[in-house]
Amino acid sequence: MCTILLRIADDGVIRLAANRDEFRSRPFDPPDMLVQGAFGGRDLEAGGTWLAVGRDRLAAVTNIRGLPTDPEKKTRGLLPLLALMGGLPATFEDYNPFNLVVIGPDERRVITHLGGATPPVDTPLGVGDHAILNEPFSLAATGRPSARRRRALELLAEKGPGFEALSDHDADLDATPCRHGQTFGTVCATVLTWLPGAGVSRYLWCEGAPCEEDTRDLTAACRRSYTVVRWDGAPTDTSADGSE
Repeated sequence: MCTILLRIADDGVIRLAANRDEFRSRPFDPPDMLVQGAFGGRDLEAGGTWLAVGRDRLAAVTNIRGLPTDPEKKTRGLLPLLALMGGLPATFEDYNPFNLVVIGPDERRVITHLGGATPPVDTPLGVGDHAILNEPFSLAATGRPSARRRRALELLAEKGPGFEALSDHDADLDATPCRHGQTFGTVCATVLTWLPGAGVSRYLWCEGAPCEEDTRDLTAACRRSYTVVRWDGAPTDTSADGSE
């Protein structure tokens, strides 16, 4: 994931819009149940996911460009699933640099890992708008914001967290969230609404650039991922009804 636009309401409702920028040759599956209670796309090259949602938690990861990476490290795509299960490791030395958004019953934060043995930085997320990009989120409040961050926050304020914002084409190609490179670009986009304690009330997804492709409503499929099987074999929907 390279662009995450996040709006947190006073009542804890989360509205998220995100573009995944990646090499176009890198295979992935559309969002589906990853494991019981977790819904998201699946990276078929390294495994894991870039965005995972459940009834009680939501997590998404971006890389951080410009910092050294080691191909022998574990894939960062494991982290959203570990966050959903409440099982993040004590140290992130085995992972390349990342920003990890974690939303749960008792936490709303971004974990920034700059690589190596450098201690991660936890940044709390308050009510309002936030842009998590492929640059260190822990430094967002210091110094002059990048052109990408300025544009992302402008889009959030003007258009809200939706496909219209994700489809923007800024004159500054480095600041635009919708990318059309032949080998690297926006390969999919997600817009969702998540309710505390109830999970997703809306999950919209498109494969490809959001300015060109039709969206698919995956809300029902997402909510089915919360279903568990009782000891007598009968399915039980563990999610509460919710609406946007």
